[in-house]
Amino acid sequence: MVPVNQSMEESDKSRHLLRRYLEEAPLAVALFRACEAVAFSTVALERPILDVGCGFGEFGRIFFEDALPPEAGIDLDRAELKRERQLPACRSVAQCDARKLPFKDASFGSVMSVSTLEHIPEVSAVFPEVARVLRPGGVFAFSVPIDTLNANLLGHRLLSVGSAKLADRYARLVHRSLTHVNVWPAATWTQIVASAGMAVERAEPILSPPATKWFEALLPAAYGSRLWRRVTGRRPPHPGMFVRMAERRMLPLVRQGSAAGSNLFVVARKPS
Repeated sequence: MVPVNQSMEESDKSRHLLRRYLEEAPLAVALFRACEAVAFSTVALERPILDVGCGFGEFGRIFFEDALPPEAGIDLDRAELKRERQLPACRSVAQCDARKLPFKDASFGSVMSVSTLEHIPEVSAVFPEVARVLRPGGVFAFSVPIDTLNANLLGHRLLSVGSAKLADRYARLVHRSLTHVNVWPAATWTQIVASAGMAVERAEPILSPPATKWFEALLPAAYGSRLWRRVTGRRPPHPGMFVRMAERRMLPLVRQGSAAGSNLFVVARKPS
């Protein structure tokens, strides 16, 4: 088994991934996705691979640019999949609910999911389905925001000085804007994994508190980019000088680890 992009030195890998996301995504998204991509690049993903929540393919196109794309991707959003087909990131895609996967038992060597599970109501139903479609010994790697995100938000921290209720209301507003429905402690996610019969091999916080504050500050511009994409079908272009300047400032944040990170990266395995 060979981790994706393992031929790059660790420092070059994080720089390359950040630069590629900066070329396509708004700053807030690029920072978030680069942190996730660096984590995913440490995992050996056996083929065939299923991407749960592939969206319009931005993560997959960049992450797998030097390798074969995932064999299959699923998403519930038809419009996102339509855009994915214009610049394919998976060999095939299907519109379906992750709680009822349209694949036979033991169809995949690996399943991955990038910041998707937090959007799915009754998400615990996804995990038995993932276990079902995984081959014995197969890996499920996923990332999700966790409850430490609240305390890492600058707005939450400032408001909590005067009113805990206002601070919590601010955090709920952020989650609502990001359509989060499941923002739980790390232990809750690992318990759900175990309940589905998979063993957690790694559960590591990513997206440090400083990176979270930058993400929060840059979110308004990301909403503008989203509107542009809905109208034009693609992200607004980013000039090379803009990318280089952003890269210099953000690269230390991508490389920074923290036990108090706002996002959880989990690697679980189905028993052989």
